[in-house]
Amino acid sequence: MWRQVLIILALMVLAGVLGVAVTMYTYEERLQALDARVTLFETLRIEAVVTDPPNVEPESISPPLMY
Repeated sequence: MWRQVLIILALMVLAGVLGVAVTMYTYEERLQALDARVTLFETLRIEAVVTDPPNVEPESISPPLMY
């Protein structure tokens, strides 16, 4: 009787440890994917800042023609 209870408790603890390990692994994978996306976004933003033309003053832009 007690042996069965101890075996069931040991299996429950083992399942909990396995669940925590899987959760940490998937969390680490998501974190790396997010870091890669942020790095890509920063790279694209830096390239956009470098390749953008200089700002044009609003006064030098002619208003649209109205018909």
